[in-house]
Amino acid sequence: DAAETLHPLYEADGDSEKLLRVLEIEVETSDNTSVRLEQLQTALRTAEGPLNDKAKAFGYAVRGVREAAGEAEVGDWIKTVERLAEATSRWTELAELYRSVVDDVLDGDVQQDVRLRVGELARTKLEDKPLAIEWYKKALEAKTDDRRAMISLEELYAEANDAPNLLEILRQRVDNSENDDEKKKLLFRQAELQRDALQDQSGAIETYEVLLDVELNPRAIGALEKLYTDAKRWEDLIRLYERQLDGGVGTKAELRVKIAKVAHERLEDVSRAFEELAEALAIDAAHAGAVGELEALLECSENPEHRARAGEMLEPVYLRRADWARVKMALDA
Repeated sequence: DAAETLHPLYEADGDSEKLLRVLEIEVETSDNTSVRLEQLQTALRTAEGPLNDKAKAFGYAVRGVREAAGEAEVGDWIKTVERLAEATSRWTELAELYRSVVDDVLDGDVQQDVRLRVGELARTKLEDKPLAIEWYKKALEAKTDDRRAMISLEELYAEANDAPNLLEILRQRVDNSENDDEKKKLLFRQAELQRDALQDQSGAIETYEVLLDVELNPRAIGALEKLYTDAKRWEDLIRLYERQLDGGVGTKAELRVKIAKVAHERLEDVSRAFEELAEALAIDAAHAGAVGELEALLECSENPEHRARAGEMLEPVYLRRADWARVKMALDA
């Protein structure tokens, strides 16, 4: 009662120190949250204004956030405490405040912003990466498609060279990608991580295959070609070349020769090899790769039928060149 009586007198006299004393008494004894918040706001303005005591103002802002946690105006109090934390560099206290009140905040969006802010403070101001990861994970658990949390975790795991967790967060980002361009970039990162850091060649192959479902990207095709070759997955390698043919990616004659080479050398399917080489020559009658494969069959094959067929296909090539010695060799075969 004495404080309420003295309040307007000190306010009129401009006695800021005594005004703060009576305001604190009023805050402690009031049963009404709205009234307490108004009194804290007045105390904050007094400390920051006439007294120019930003540290004390920050203390009132902290109390205001605690009081307003379940109220609609909590967002305004958070803006105020952020401003004063910036002025006083009270980052540790700010992070502790948010950690203590986050569960009391009723507004879901504000609550999520608080979780993310704890992560950001831990990462950028406190240099506590484990704490940052903990709170970004809490944010992601609360909202599984939160891009801010995913991107921050991706950066933190990359900085820590934590490949397994980085892979997991990249998968989540792929599932929540906004468009095909973003999805492709993320899939490339995922595949390269699996292939290099994790040495998971099968996983990398699966990821590159998913990437090809989005787009027949030459970079992904080149990576898959090498992975299939290293893994001796010859049937898959041929299917990759066939997929390029169907999608109009690459030179058709060259792709036919590649299929022939794999069929002949890896699968011992010489008939398939001849069919593909015939297709290649139908596209380009003097294709060097096709001619080279046929010459290898002509000169090295122990099967006379294979040599004969190679000679039959090479004869018109040599005739066009007027290479009579080779024409004779083809006819002999």
